[in-house]
Amino acid sequence: MGEIGAEKYCQGCYTENMRLESENGSVLFMILIGVMLFAALSYTVASMMRGGNAESIDEEQAGLYADEILNYARTVRQVIQTLRISNGCSDTDISFENPVVAGYTNGTNTECQVFHADGGGLNYIAPPEDWLDTSLSGESFYGEWIFSSDYCMPGIGTGGYTCWNNNIDDEELGAFLPYVKQNICENINESLNAGTPPVNAGSDGYSYFTGIYDGDVSSKYLHDGVPQSFPLICINGGPQLGYHFQAVLIAR
Repeated sequence: MGEIGAEKYCQGCYTENMRLESENGSVLFMILIGVMLFAALSYTVASMMRGGNAESIDEEQAGLYADEILNYARTVRQVIQTLRISNGCSDTDISFENPVVAGYTNGTNTECQVFHADGGGLNYIAPPEDWLDTSLSGESFYGEWIFSSDYCMPGIGTGGYTCWNNNIDDEELGAFLPYVKQNICENINESLNAGTPPVNAGSDGYSYFTGIYDGDVSSKYLHDGVPQSFPLICINGGPQLGYHFQAVLIAR
């Protein structure tokens, strides 16, 4: 009886030892997998820091930022259309008054204000620095969305390239974002099938829209007089430093 009991006892020890060895083997296997994954991740990060994949990641991020810029401009344009149709606001009634940037006061009718709860209910969102060429941070209007009626866009509305000096009230209402990073600008145009950012021939500054369409302001952000027919486009600023995004909000 003692020998049989000992045999059963030894069989139990053998089974328990096998189970422990199996568990230990599984743990070691999982540890090895973890080490291999960590090594692979470390190699990838090191490669990116050396510049191996930095450009492709930058381009991917530039594409995302380009979409954000386009979406915001399109949202502002849609809000203005709603104000004109639903609230009966004329093109001169539209107001971009907001709590962030002063200088856009245009009357007191809050139902025609893009950034007021009674009107469009949109939030004025200052462009993130990630969108912008920080080397130009000292330039005027850096870090702003600008809403202006000074300029006509070639191929848009009734005014041609020379509409900037025809003494006719036919300029567009536009949104401008100056000093966009070059690769973001290029991604914007790629998304719009607008080609390489055209070079601007004019050199005027910006001014804020306050309900007046100036019929005699010199051309700015129009490239060499060639009609482009893109209501949204990003251009090379030429005499105006950097790259600039522009969107027609109301074509006239």
